[in-house]
Amino acid sequence: MRITSHQCVEEQQFEGLAATSENYEQSEFLNCKFRNCQFSESVFKACSFHSCLFEACGLEMLRIEKSVFKDTRFVKSKMLGIDWSVAAWGRREIAQALKTIDFQGCALNYSSFLGLNLEGIRFLDCVLHEVDFSESLLRRADFSGSDLQRAIFRNTDLREANFSQARNYSISPQLNNISKAHFSLPEAMGLLYAMDIQLDE
Repeated sequence: MRITSHQCVEEQQFEGLAATSENYEQSEFLNCKFRNCQFSESVFKACSFHSCLFEACGLEMLRIEKSVFKDTRFVKSKMLGIDWSVAAWGRREIAQALKTIDFQGCALNYSSFLGLNLEGIRFLDCVLHEVDFSESLLRRADFSGSDLQRAIFRNTDLREANFSQARNYSISPQLNNISKAHFSLPEAMGLLYAMDIQLDE
């Protein structure tokens, strides 16, 4: 089955779909599964995805302006350079939407979640190099097992977030709220290096 604009698709499975650099507008997908599909550099404008699964898909540089994602899982997919802040959720509504969105084993390098309410979002065993989380609400977010090299945390609410087994993060306690967040040693030592203190061996 092909994907086109202005369509409503329910309970369909898409396997090996090659759709790079395509444009789709105002389409709705309900309970659909996308496996080994390629949407690199494609545009989903004002589309909605409800209870969908993306597994082993190529979503590099995907554009999602005014699109909605709810109850949607992304598993082992490449999702580089996506600006999530242009999706169709407002800063208040996004909290409820993202509680049921999971990223598992995905690469989201160079993506942006700038200024969004991401409370309860899960990034499990993901690669998050240079992802921008500035000004975001990440309370109770789960980063377990993820690689956060050069990820940006600035004025970010990380209360009760879970960084167990996460690595390569650099989080300033002065610039972010990390109250009751969970960290693992030895990676948590990086929190001390960000402070203006002297560490003696």
